[in-house]
Amino acid sequence: MSVISGALLTLSSGSKISRGVALTPKPIDLFRHVKQRRIQGLCCPWMILVLAILLLNYLKKFPIDALKIDASFVRDVQTDPNDRAIIKSIIALARNMGLKIIAEGVESPAQLEILATMGCDYIQSYFVGHPMSASDCEQQFLIKSKH
Repeated sequence: MSVISGALLTLSSGSKISRGVALTPKPIDLFRHVKQRRIQGLCCPWMILVLAILLLNYLKKFPIDALKIDASFVRDVQTDPNDRAIIKSIIALARNMGLKIIAEGVESPAQLEILATMGCDYIQSYFVGHPMSASDCEQQFLIKSKH
């Protein structure tokens, strides 16, 4: 049987990042800690792991209704299998938590179709329309739909 250290991870320098640091209530403290430790040998995949654990911890604590898929994943959804895998994972996570899904940065009919097929609930994009006031939105969408 193996014994697992109480540290979340051990760096090549021997320094450790504990669960307490990774789950700090102040994300900026974690970013500073990781940045300092990176100089001492923490590689990028471990930084991502620590930050992902932090963000998932916050995700379960905040009273949210939806997850937003960042435009950086949507941009190449047609050609990049990694972006599609990440989007599918975000959608699965949201569904399992009873949340809606919003994709931002949808700029083509092909992206829209892919996201709709994957189960995205809403999009936020200039493809649909530019930001507008509530009265302009009402004028453009609600009044037209009555005719």
